[in-house]
Amino acid sequence: MIYMISYDVSCAKRRAEIVDILKSYQWSRVQKSVYFSTEDEKYIDTILKKIEQILNKKEDKLIVLPLCRDDIEKSFFLECGGKRVVRMRERSYIE
Repeated sequence: MIYMISYDVSCAKRRAEIVDILKSYQWSRVQKSVYFSTEDEKYIDTILKKIEQILNKKEDKLIVLPLCRDDIEKSFFLECGGKRVVRMRERSYIE
């Protein structure tokens, strides 16, 4: 299973702490607030417990989406101001 985490965090300090957590667990950054990982669900729970301690529950938002490999391999996004369409599997966000 592939997991995507996306967040909307208003405070720069809290955002930096979340980024540090995700980087320390080798999540792949896709955009400023969007990360991917291929970890199992138990591992995700550990990370979420750490992040939950940082979030301001009245101001911040975070979403975790489990994605199947077939669907993510069909996904694409635009790079360089929309000049190039790249499939997810071409970007090495998935193994």
